[in-house]
Amino acid sequence: MSNRTLNRRRLLQTGAATGVVAGVGSALPNRSTFAAPAMIQGGPVTLRLMTHNTLEQPAGEFFRQMIAEFEEANPDITIQIEEVPNADILTKLTAYAEGNDLPDVIDGQFGLASFVNLDAALDITDRVEAEGLRESFIPVALQAGIDGEGRILGLPFYTGTDALYYRTDHFEEAGLDPNAPPKTWQELADTAKALTNPRAGRYGFGMYGKTHTIRVVHFMQNNGPDGDMLRLNRDTGIWTILVNSPESIEAIEYMVSLAREHKVVPPNVVEMDYPANVAAFAAGNTSMLTTGPWGAQTFISTNPEIEGKFGVALHPTPDGETPVLRQGSLIYAVGRTTEHPDEAFRFLKWFTHDRQPFFAANAKYGPTTKAALEDPAIAEDPFLSVFLEQSLSAVVEPYEVELGDWNRMKDQFDPEWQAALIGSKDVTTALNTAASRFAEILGDRGELKYPVS
Repeated sequence: MSNRTLNRRRLLQTGAATGVVAGVGSALPNRSTFAAPAMIQGGPVTLRLMTHNTLEQPAGEFFRQMIAEFEEANPDITIQIEEVPNADILTKLTAYAEGNDLPDVIDGQFGLASFVNLDAALDITDRVEAEGLRESFIPVALQAGIDGEGRILGLPFYTGTDALYYRTDHFEEAGLDPNAPPKTWQELADTAKALTNPRAGRYGFGMYGKTHTIRVVHFMQNNGPDGDMLRLNRDTGIWTILVNSPESIEAIEYMVSLAREHKVVPPNVVEMDYPANVAAFAAGNTSMLTTGPWGAQTFISTNPEIEGKFGVALHPTPDGETPVLRQGSLIYAVGRTTEHPDEAFRFLKWFTHDRQPFFAANAKYGPTTKAALEDPAIAEDPFLSVFLEQSLSAVVEPYEVELGDWNRMKDQFDPEWQAALIGSKDVTTALNTAASRFAEILGDRGELKYPVS
């Protein structure tokens, strides 16, 4: 029995398997023959779709194809696309929520917590149950759209953990074995040092110093039981603050050492957001980078010459053991103020469920449906198989799903992380400051486990 078969079975263990969705295996980049089921309309309807995915390549083209297919089969429904860069999605959503004028279908790039905090998403639990959809999603993917009260507020479009991408051509140039990527933190540091050549404008490791800094959680989580941002006690409803735990501090000190001691990350690290890191890896300015399954095709679309020159491996851990990582699912929701909830849900179901296998197989983004796991184009993909393996031990962090104040707290963490990166604060001081601000935001819903002075 292959590891891929075993992985698929284990991913399906926590939910009853459903029949295979029509169109699975449709991995051709040409126009699909899968037809959106037509629906009798009471009149022309325009649905506003706020998304960043159409801006990504090549994924955006596949998404647009799916939208066009839906419109063709539903001629009385027009999808009005509002493209917003992912870094601006939350700002846009906040403005729409305050104006009580939410798009009909909304990109949840920022996570479920802000949907909850802004009361922006329509409760679609009954609709999901009526369509029998709950059991056809991979449980860990669907969990990202379920709030603390058990309401389904969104459906996942794609999912994935972070893994380590590395330039095999750079490994060969440095005399390293491209079939032996680093597994431990020490190996990651040593490999990054061997790959770094500042005179050539090349650094061994790319790091998120501007946005997407939540990715540091992947290092914190694997450094001991208290390595994390927060932990929820479901019996009491109290959030224990762990961002300044010894394990969290040690993990951040390791990452800061890559920047400040070993100097294996670009010197402008605090300016490096996701697009900048993608561009640097694709151009050959960095040799290793952690990101999700969407990374492979994004790198190739950024620089086609990179195809065949990079690999992917499990995320490094302190001791090389299998990583435990946060599972990041991108959800989409129906806007609470929509005047067309039935049509909006129908479209939402179309692209997140019915055609998700097609999207995952072509865009190479992480599958969210059980049907997608059976598509050979997904199951046999050498990159996606690594992410499927990591998903077996992945977790959905409660604070990202259930805590309405999470984005406010993340906004307090980010500048402290940056202060540590540039050396204006030592790591302990920076994380103690973050912990104090977490406590202020949480009030009597939070408790400090570790002293902040």
